[in-house]
Amino acid sequence: MSFGWMGVARQGSWKALRSFALQERRDIGRRLAVIRAELRRIGSITVIYRQEVDENTDDVRVTEERVGFSVSKNSNLEKLVQAYVANGGNPLDVSQFFLPDRAVAISENSEGASTTGEEYPLGGVLYPKTAEPNEPENSFGAFSGGFIPLRKYIPGRIGSRRDTDSDSEAFVNFMMYLRKPINHEIRRKRNDIEARIVKQCDLREQLMRERDEILVQAFGGLVESSVGFDPDRYAQVLRVPRITQRMDELFFFVDSEGVIDFEITNTSSVSSYDYLLEDILPDEANTAL
Repeated sequence: MSFGWMGVARQGSWKALRSFALQERRDIGRRLAVIRAELRRIGSITVIYRQEVDENTDDVRVTEERVGFSVSKNSNLEKLVQAYVANGGNPLDVSQFFLPDRAVAISENSEGASTTGEEYPLGGVLYPKTAEPNEPENSFGAFSGGFIPLRKYIPGRIGSRRDTDSDSEAFVNFMMYLRKPINHEIRRKRNDIEARIVKQCDLREQLMRERDEILVQAFGGLVESSVGFDPDRYAQVLRVPRITQRMDELFFFVDSEGVIDFEITNTSSVSSYDYLLEDILPDEANTAL
């Protein structure tokens, strides 16, 4: 397979990959334009969460109460949400949509004035709890270490990760017989549409990651981007031109003015690293294998 190597490379392999990477740089602007168009087509969902303000300390806590919901106009997500609502669904039931770039929290302070902020419950990041101070190793009480501090997390609500289905066999049987005649409708009117909404949100997140963390990181400052290139956010040493220059200097001779001669091997560095190999000519000429 082309460019299948990672840890060990010879000169011909590197020159082929180098040429391919630098040629692809010409298409980055078009790729970013396609990503922008796709993001507009997909749209986005915003969930509004209620905030609580401590009257004594003015500390703000974002609750898990969802008090509002909006979706981009004329987007794929809008059409899916409309279909979901038309089938009797509540869009607030689909997901908590923990996307910090879109969340809006609202609250009232002690004087009754409305405040806003870009916050999610738990900071928009779900992570396991550590053990509480009142949970010693030999305690017979409930141990909450490792639980997700989200309201809907069932083990946290009941105090353990036991198999609740086996504990409530009669209840499970009732639910099974209740669902039998409506399983198809549950799937068609709820689950299938919910899955499509979540997949569109996942695709949006993947495209934003490709734009912000991959393309802008690799070529930021060299191509037009709505994101812009912030040198404090993106590592200069991980940009494609910088990596290319470093690899060139390892493989080939560099004169006093910094000009690289691709016909002369940098024997000192190639001999110093086991993963850098010279081409064996003429056997390895004209190939990247």
